[in-house]
Formats: sequence, C-alpha cells, structure tokens
Amino acid sequence: MNPNLSFNISEDSPITTAKDDVFGRKRIVDAVVQTIINKSQSKHTCFTIGIYGKWGDGKTSTLNLISEQLNQQENIIISCFNPWLFKDQESLLLDFFNSIDGKNISQDFVKGLKKYAPIVSLGLSGLVNIFAPGAGTMMEKGVTTFIDKLPDLKENVNSRKKQLSEEIVKSQKHLVIIIDDVDRLDKSEIHALFKLIKQTASFDNTIFIIAMDKEMVAKALCSFYENGDIQAGHNFIEKIIQAQLYLPKISQGQLLQYFTLKFKAILSNLPNTDLIDEREILEAQYNIHKYALPLFETARQIIQYINVLSFSLPLLYTEVNISDLCLLEALKIVSPEAYKTIRNNKARILGQMPDSVYMLVRFASDQERKEAAEKEKQDFIEMLTINTPHHYQYELHYLLGKILPSYFYSSTVPTLEYDSSKRLCSERYFEKYFIYDTPSNIISEDNIDVLTNEIKTSIDAKRLNSTFDYYIQKYSIDEFTRVLQLILYKRTLQKENIGKLCVALSLLKSNSSRTRFTETDHAKQWELFIVDTLNIHINNYDNEGSPIKDFDTILTTLQEITKYSPALFSLFVVVEFLRKGFAGYGNEDRLNEIVMVAIKRFIKEKSETALFDLGQICILELFPVWQKANQQEYQDFIRRHIPKDDFNIAKLINTLIYNGESKYYEPFCKLFDKKLVYEKLQKEIERVPTLRRKEKNIETFMSIYESEQQR
Repeated sequence: MNPNLSFNISEDSPITTAKDDVFGRKRIVDAVVQTIINKSQSKHTCFTIGIYGKWGDGKTSTLNLISEQLNQQENIIISCFNPWLFKDQESLLLDFFNSIDGKNISQDFVKGLKKYAPIVSLGLSGLVNIFAPGAGTMMEKGVTTFIDKLPDLKENVNSRKKQLSEEIVKSQKHLVIIIDDVDRLDKSEIHALFKLIKQTASFDNTIFIIAMDKEMVAKALCSFYENGDIQAGHNFIEKIIQAQLYLPKISQGQLLQYFTLKFKAILSNLPNTDLIDEREILEAQYNIHKYALPLFETARQIIQYINVLSFSLPLLYTEVNISDLCLLEALKIVSPEAYKTIRNNKARILGQMPDSVYMLVRFASDQERKEAAEKEKQDFIEMLTINTPHHYQYELHYLLGKILPSYFYSSTVPTLEYDSSKRLCSERYFEKYFIYDTPSNIISEDNIDVLTNEIKTSIDAKRLNSTFDYYIQKYSIDEFTRVLQLILYKRTLQKENIGKLCVALSLLKSNSSRTRFTETDHAKQWELFIVDTLNIHINNYDNEGSPIKDFDTILTTLQEITKYSPALFSLFVVVEFLRKGFAGYGNEDRLNEIVMVAIKRFIKEKSETALFDLGQICILELFPVWQKANQQEYQDFIRRHIPKDDFNIAKLINTLIYNGESKYYEPFCKLFDKKLVYEKLQKEIERVPTLRRKEKNIETFMSIYESEQQR
C-alpha cells in the first residue's frame, strides 16, 4: 500500500458540547433549557417535552447540548435513560428507576425509590400483559390473585408515589429525566414506557425530555387504541407530551458549509497536490454544490459522503475526472442501485450497442426502429431513478445527465474531448471509476458479488462455511457481518439460499468455543444474527407481494442447525428462537421436537447436570418445552438430580429467583417440584445453618412455601 495515501474517516457520533455545533441547534436548545429553568423556579407537576426528528436529524446531539447547559444549574438533577439497552419490559422498567440519580435529593428518596420500583415494574408489566392486545397473557392461575390485589397495589403505589414527590419538592431540587432511542423499542415496550411516564413516574418537580421519531412511535402505539389507525397513536402521544418540538431541517447553507470544511481537509491530505489543476478542483466543488448536495438532507448523509470520498479520492484523483468521480460517489449514498446499474451497463451507456439489438427485429420503417430504440433508452433512464424517493428524482436525473451527457442528451461532443477530460462517459476511462484497490480490512464490491454468487451456488452448507471462515479470518467478524447484512438487505437470495446461509453460520469455528448464552463480545453471538435472519428474510409472498413467513422452511433450517452445529451452540439458537416469541406459530409440535433433539444432543455430549449450568434464560426457555413434550420424562429428570448430595440447590434458586422477589416464586415452582426443593434446602441448612439467613433468594422461597403449607 502507498504510505503517502491518507484515509481520514469522519466519525458519525453525536456531539456532546456546544463548541462542536455547526448546524445551529443552539436556538432550540436554548428554548428548551430556558423553559426548564423557568419551570424549576417553583413547585410544578410533572411536565413532558417531546423532541421529534427522523434518523440522522441530530436528536441525540440536541439532548447532549441540553444536558450540557442544565448541568450548570445547581437545583437541577439530570438522569439519562436509554431504554433500548434492555431486553424486556420488566428489566426496562426496573432499570428506568435505577437510572434516576436520587442521592442529591435525599436518602429517604433513594430508599423509597428502591421500594417503589419493583412494585411498579410488576404491576405495570402485569397490567400490560393482561389487557394490552397482542402483548402476551399471564398464567391463568396468577390472574385471579393479581386482580384481587389490584386495589391494595394501587393504594400502595399511589402512597409511595406521593411520598417520593414530597421528597423531591422538600429538597428544592428538580429532576430532569432524558430518554433517547424510544423509536427503537418494540410496540409493547413503547406502550409500557409511556404508561410509566404518564402514570407511575409523574412525580412533582420532574420534567421528562423524550427524543423520538414521532411517526414511528405513533405507528407502534396505534394498535393499542381506538380504531388502530396512526392518528390514534398520535392522539396517545399528545396526551403524554405537553410541549412538542420538531427539530428544524438543517438548511442547505449549513450542509454546504459543513461539507466544504470536510472536503478541504480531504484535498489537503492528498499527496502530490501539484498534479491537480486548480480549475479542476473549483469545477468539482461547484458541481458538488449544484448537483450532489441537493440530494442530501441530514448531517449523517454528508458524513457518509465525506467518508466515501475519503477512500476514493486518494486512490483515483490523478486517474479520473475529479468532478465526475465526486458526483458518481454521491450515487452510492442516495441511490446505490443506480450506481450499480451504471457500473454493469458500460456498453449500453457508452453507445457501443446503439441500435444493433433492433436490427434483428422486423419494423415497418426505419423510423419505427429508431423510436423503439429511443423508448428502450428512456425506460433505462427511468429505471435509474425509479427506486429513489419522488422528491429526489428530478435532482437525481439532473446529476445523472451531468456525468453521462452522451447518453442522456445524445451529446455531439467529440469522444476525444471526453477522453482528454478523463470523463466517466469515456470508453477509455469508464472502468477506472469502478476498479480500484480497496483498503485491506474492507471487502470490496467485487468480492461481495463473488460471495453473493457463492451463497447462491454452493452445493451445501459445509462448503459455504469454509468460505465464511476464510472471509472472517482475512477481514474480521464485524466486516463480514456488515457484508452479510448488505447482501440480505438487497433481497436477491432465495429462501433456500438463506436457509443454507444460516446453517453455514452455525458451523463457524468460533461457535465451537462458546461457553455461555450471553457473550461480552456481541459480534460472536451468531445465534442472534441467525434467528433475526430466519425471522426477517425467509418468506412466501401473497398475491399483493406482501411477505408471509414460511415456517416450514424456517423449521427445516432450524432442524439442520440442531443436527450439524456444535451441541451447545445449537441450544443457543433454539433458545434465541423461543425467546423471540415464535412458539405457537406454524407447527408447534414440530418445533418442540427440534428443541428436544437439541437438548438430547447436549445431554449426550455433556451431561444432564450441565443443563442446570446454562443460566436463567436458557433454563426458562428449554425446560418448559421439555415439560410440555414429555411431562413424565421431565419429572423423572428433575427428581433424579435435585435430591443428589452434590446437587447445588442454592445455585439453582439464585439463578431463577432474582433479588429475593416473590414474583419469581410461581414460575420457579412450575418447573421444579417445590416440595422436593424445600426438603433439599432443609438438608442443606442442617449442613450450613446460616444459609437461609445469608441468601435472600432462598429465604424468599422458603418463606412463601411455608406460608402456603400453613394455609
């Protein structure tokens, strides 16, 4: 690699301080901050501010700037909460309260919050499960008990909520809770979060700032209310949010200023800049401003464009026309399909097959033949722009005409002139725009095409797996994953190809060394990628082209994975499959059979006892399937192990009963014979008398069991 080349990549990260604000967010930030400061001058009820924007509009940056200013106010306490980090409703709600910084309010507030959070999390998620459409059901036995206790629960919640409000007011502090990434949650989690804000976390002297894509959230919420249309979702949001602020669109002037600054940095890092004609640079800047920038709407798109140019310009700036290159690279961002279509149609675009196709067809006249050729040309031009948003199509057509004048406008400019300017529409230079070295840690477009073809044509998953291992070893897991996602997104693979791809991924070498379901390195959790791929990409289609899940192919693929992949990893795949809520769809009996095959393979390779070491998530997903598939066999399995002298009953209880909370008692007892467990614990306590006193999860289990026996 040429050591003189410099590839300066811009980070697409939210800004954290006002000095980095180049898009004029200060006015809206100041307005929000001043509103909060005014509210914080006296006692007030809970107040909610919504900050709305699309992907890439700068919502997180705006929140960071608001937080930066509010941190300077002594009477304001800021807590930031990102709900996207939590896997289910209960942990989302619990961790919401854990995120509140109460130490600067009072110790009584901190203690009260610790008692309040579990009650609210249990009560709210339970109500959602019972009453929210499509959000799941509670076990029949628990419903009656839960409903009977609703009045007491409500009174307890209201009392504790009032006490917490009083503590905040007494401290003369004001709590500002900032919530980001709401639009990344699923609909039941969004619904639970909004009910939390409205009903159970609406303390006095508290202000919520919620950033989201309002349209996406409204779509997620609409199924819970009224007629189920999107307006119902908007109505619900407007009941929660008192002040709604839409982030202003970044002006073309601001985008231009930002781009110009970054573009100059790229040019300054080019080696041998004396080889560049200054007029060529000025022409490139003018054409970018005129043809490319009108296609961009967000800072994120500009950063992507800058990064594309940071790769291509150092490699090609002396070999091609800089202006054409910059405009062509803009296509990669706004219309990658148009970019690929141009790359793959050199002969058509350069006029190397003008009318020859039509010479073989009988026409009534030469004029009719020419008209047919012209129509074919116009259809091709339309194809270049058809998949872009309607408001982009005029600007895109304008850009394409600039870089391909000989095709779009039947230009009479001599070929020699195009050659001398190294234009894209020159036969001599056309391919140079598309064939250049790629950085060694990036999989090139050509190799992506090769990999795609290999996925389509490979005769079996084992052969395909060898190809996958090669790419991971040569590049990295992250880069290989990125390319796989890109290939799947293009939707050129048949469902059979996708099934084979998933089986091949399950055979990767790294899966053999896995020891636990939750890995610290997320990139190694191939079960997540496999299950998401099965869920999203294996479909049939109805008459209107809408996708319908093909559960037969999905289950066949899952069956192949449990048959050939490492035994422990195959368990991880079926656990993730069950965890995503697929049970009950398609052929559930067949799914249970597949799960049982995975369990038996694991037992044969490891042992029955090793099943208890898999952790909470695996046990709670696998054991109920076994219990349902063969209850007698499952009971014998439990009775065989729990009474053993070397069986660690304390570890099992601590795995499944979290934080000494009674709500975990019933689910535990559905899987394990509680009498047997209690007797085992008594024996353990005889051996270690302090066990019950020291282990609150064991104390919870034994107390509830003893209470049941006394009734």
